[in-house]
Amino acid sequence: MGFNFDAVAGELPLMQRVWSASCDATTGFTSTVKGSSMIAFARNGDKWTVHVRGPETRATHLTCPEGWEFFGVELQFVGAYLPLFPPSGLANLNDALLPTLSGDRILLDNRDWEMPTKQNVDVFVNRLVRAGLLIFDPLVEEIRHGERPRAMSERIAQIRFRRAVGVSRRARSSSASSRHSAPRSSSRLADRSPRRSSSVATTTSRSSRGRCDGPPATPRAS
Repeated sequence: MGFNFDAVAGELPLMQRVWSASCDATTGFTSTVKGSSMIAFARNGDKWTVHVRGPETRATHLTCPEGWEFFGVELQFVGAYLPLFPPSGLANLNDALLPTLSGDRILLDNRDWEMPTKQNVDVFVNRLVRAGLLIFDPLVEEIRHGERPRAMSERIAQIRFRRAVGVSRRARSSSASSRHSAPRSSSRLADRSPRRSSSVATTTSRSSRGRCDGPPATPRAS
């Protein structure tokens, strides 16, 4: 079967969608252009890796190793990010790896957090929001459309946009154009995933090789 990918729409305002993937055989795939950041979790046996990933401005061929399982959260397209890990330093698979502790715990902001599952990862994200570790900059959407507060210079607006999004406004627009103009294949997940009514409703993409909007988090860390 190869590469198995599922995704559902996120239930919290800062979540675009929740995805999961697994590989029952080592499989090559293409990670497509995307403008959002994500938090991703990967497991092989009892080994975990936790990634904070920025936007991708170009398609990249990756390999999903046999036996690995993945899940993660894609954040809102524009303006949602973790201030401890600015997206500008994470673009194009330059992931930040969060330390993991024994007992399935994550070290973040000098605190240990329970490792989430794909069923309750929205609870984990909500805790990050309440702790101020995941924020949304409401001005970024205005800057994206060429607007800004009168008291804000163009230079400051661009710095603020890049800090929250990870790339310049021009690069973001170019990436969005590339994403929408790219040919679709049978293994690409539709951008509009159905709303999750429980923890089980999903759309599924299965292929031995193909393109994917939401790739596994850690082929590079295997």
